[in-house]
Amino acid sequence: MADNSSVPLTLPFTCVAVVGGIVLVSAFLPLMARAIISSGVHVLAGPVLVLVAVIGIHDTDRTAHPRPAPAPPSVDPGARCRSRGDNSERGGS
Repeated sequence: MADNSSVPLTLPFTCVAVVGGIVLVSAFLPLMARAIISSGVHVLAGPVLVLVAVIGIHDTDRTAHPRPAPAPPSVDPGARCRSRGDNSERGGS
């Protein structure tokens, strides 16, 4: 049975959003001091930090809950008919 709930990921995504918000808000302080380059680095580093964290959370969740392997195909030779309609050429007979 698959666990489709998003409850275990709520806390990590909330923490990532808070940290990203802090980084973006901290970009406002250098901007007020007319440090444009420092503020720009903050604005670029915030989304990169959030993106890397979200990719890491997704990868961790994917390895913790792997998809089940697909069922093997049927190898019954009598299951497929090789002709157009009659049963004379059915495999295995």
